[in-house]
Amino acid sequence: MTMAGQTSVTFEELIQNGEAYVGQRVKVTTPLVVCGVYYDSLILSDQRLYVPEERAVGLDQGDSTTYWQQVAFNRTHRLRLETNHKPYQVYTGSIVRSLRALVTKPGVLVAGKAPKFTCNKPNDRLPKMKDANLVICSSNVQNLFADLGGYASAKTPKQLDLQVEKVAKGLLYSQADLFALCEVEKGNKTPALLVERMNAKTKAGRYSWVESRTSDGDTIGVCYVYRTDRIQPYGETGYGYPEGNIYGERFKIQGFVHTATGERFVVSLNHLRSKRGSAQRADSLRMLNIHAIKELLDNAPLLYGDSDILVVGDFNCYSYERPIQYLVQQGYADQQMRFDSTDYSYVYKAESGSLDRVLASPTMAEKIIGIKAIHLNADCFYSLGYRSRYAKSDRFRYSDHDPVVIYLRLSQNAASR
Repeated sequence: MTMAGQTSVTFEELIQNGEAYVGQRVKVTTPLVVCGVYYDSLILSDQRLYVPEERAVGLDQGDSTTYWQQVAFNRTHRLRLETNHKPYQVYTGSIVRSLRALVTKPGVLVAGKAPKFTCNKPNDRLPKMKDANLVICSSNVQNLFADLGGYASAKTPKQLDLQVEKVAKGLLYSQADLFALCEVEKGNKTPALLVERMNAKTKAGRYSWVESRTSDGDTIGVCYVYRTDRIQPYGETGYGYPEGNIYGERFKIQGFVHTATGERFVVSLNHLRSKRGSAQRADSLRMLNIHAIKELLDNAPLLYGDSDILVVGDFNCYSYERPIQYLVQQGYADQQMRFDSTDYSYVYKAESGSLDRVLASPTMAEKIIGIKAIHLNADCFYSLGYRSRYAKSDRFRYSDHDPVVIYLRLSQNAASR
């Protein structure tokens, strides 16, 4: 139907027969979801788009028909809207209703002014978990380095101060008792800086960290920060590779005891190899990482006297990729699949997924009553980060990954297993 030079059209009509509308001004009657934000354009669909590996078994893992169907769906089920918007004010997941624009090419629209958005802010609310008596937050903090000048770290003292401020506020917002952090500069200098800021914002001396050894190789590590009045580490920290290995600081395992109940459990914290390079090579390297993790997990009951094991971190892979499927086959239940398979912690090229994983041994899974990605970061445009002139000293976009919060109900004086 055409009214006053404007054609009313559904999203499906536009993507299925886009050529017919080229040169026409249209009103899209379907509510559209912002899937990706760029400086000059937005990617819109009628639903949030998910990474294919978040929905289906990938290549070299049996029947990949569903995987390729998801790839095709994501490629065709989108529109690109070129508009005079301010990207740092637009968040993925926002809704555009009754979009009016000119169709310039099939699948490409141009709007003279930025459309109005509904729910144009991060969905960062914490779930209500009154039965939980211990909260764990797993978070990639995106190259938090106390030493300045690295290729991906702060360049000036002012930048570092803002970065630490944003990370501290983001972590404290989760109200967690234990923080399992990835992409922290290895060693103790950076955790000490972060803990100092967290303590300054709360009660002095409340937070501390599990000290790390010093090793050669990669500068990126992982670390544990904890509330000293709620939880305490016990036993020595285990490492995934021998000292001196380039990835030795990315895989740790540590025992903890809950002060209120005396119950013990183990947390395996991991940062697997990134997706850079070819998909096959990256996948093979991550599988090497996983086998090192599995060796730590196998030894954990002997090292810590407990089989309650939580496996967390930035795995750099999605639900149906080989490393996650391997751990599931070894008896570690995928908690994202258990509680909410549609949740996400990362957005890249207009596709959402969960790179930040939570798995648990059978006895540990019994104690988990909920998990939730808190959307402080992934839906925010990257120019809200600490390096940008648009950055604020708030909790948003302290990283490119969302923190994942795990809620546990521990029993009084539970026996170690």
